[in-house]
Amino acid sequence: MAVRAAVPLTGTTGKERFHCIYGKAELPAFTLTFPHDEPPIEQVDDTGICTVLFDFSDQTVAATASI
Repeated sequence: MAVRAAVPLTGTTGKERFHCIYGKAELPAFTLTFPHDEPPIEQVDDTGICTVLFDFSDQTVAATASI
C-alpha cells in the first residue's frame, strides 16, 4: 500500500514527508520501504516519532510510530 511518512531529520526542526510503501510485519511493527534513496538514512532522527499517512478514498488516517 502506498503511503506518506513524515520523518524527523537531524538538523531540522520539523519533519519532511516522503512517499513510501507500507508493509506488514509481526504486530505491532510494520515496515516502510522508501524509493530513490530517500530519506537520507544518515539524517533520519531515529529517536523521533514518524507520522504515517494512509490515504483512503474518503479520508486520510494518520498513525504515529517509533523509528
